[in-house]
Amino acid sequence: ALNFVGESIKSNDVSTIPLGSPGSPNNLSLKGGIGYIDVTWEDPLDDGGSTLTVFKLYREDPSTMLQIIYDGDETIYSLHDVDVKGGVRYTYFVQATSEVGASNKSDPVSLTQQDVCSAPMNLEGDAGDSFVNISWQPPLNMKGSTLIGYKVLRGLSSTSLNEINQTVKGDHFFNDTTVLNGNTYYYSVQAVCEVWGTMSTSKGTDP
Repeated sequence: ALNFVGESIKSNDVSTIPLGSPGSPNNLSLKGGIGYIDVTWEDPLDDGGSTLTVFKLYREDPSTMLQIIYDGDETIYSLHDVDVKGGVRYTYFVQATSEVGASNKSDPVSLTQQDVCSAPMNLEGDAGDSFVNISWQPPLNMKGSTLIGYKVLRGLSSTSLNEINQTVKGDHFFNDTTVLNGNTYYYSVQAVCEVWGTMSTSKGTDP
């Protein structure tokens, strides 16, 4: 303080540290696999000057509103999400919380989940003299995968089927001329689809 006589003695020193909410977490990324999506993220570039306490991971899809699927330890930077379905596009956000407050949600990251397609439909057989014509329809649900073709299986019982032919995706018909009159043959057809860059085979139609 200052008056006409002179200055007072200085007050005691006081120090303080400005604190704020953290920034959004960084590098949110997704990696899909059959039956799961792996989600990873990193710490915010700016923690606001205080210790992070919690990460919250949010997810939404066309049929589900935004929901929290992880709310926990600030030392965890990943989630193995198995509550996913093939053919559905999922969007994720992550948020950091500190002793001061919560960050804004991160920028969204989306991925369409892929899974092995369903079995072909409506398998039918029409037998004649030394031949059997087999026909079917494409899978009802591709589950985000890409159809490559079909495998035709045949056996003398429904439990002992072996592959006898492969067709391209546009073919829904096979003429089997390697049969013997008088025998009973059982057939099944499987769809071959590409899932995350790997060829996979669906369940077969009922023989």
